[in-house]
Amino acid sequence: MPTRQPRLALVINDLTKEKIQFLAEKHGRSTSGEIVTAVEAWIDQHEDEMEGFVSEFEPTDEERAEIEQMLKNAHRRAYEAVMRKRRQQKETHHE
Repeated sequence: MPTRQPRLALVINDLTKEKIQFLAEKHGRSTSGEIVTAVEAWIDQHEDEMEGFVSEFEPTDEERAEIEQMLKNAHRRAYEAVMRKRRQQKETHHE
């Protein structure tokens, strides 16, 4: 399956590669998927060391607040649209 995710070359010894392939097959993942899962778990274990880390891919607190407001507005507009439709249907049935 084609992906647009960033790629990272990894140099490992043959034994480690075989072990990763074994675990990937056992877990029903690709070798790449097994490596990504392992790295993400490792990062989660070291979350306490991530203080000060800022990613260009993570929204700031201000951006999160803006996103939250946008979602609330979208929810409100969708609710209002559904209620308008319901009122119109009632009016149509009562005529």
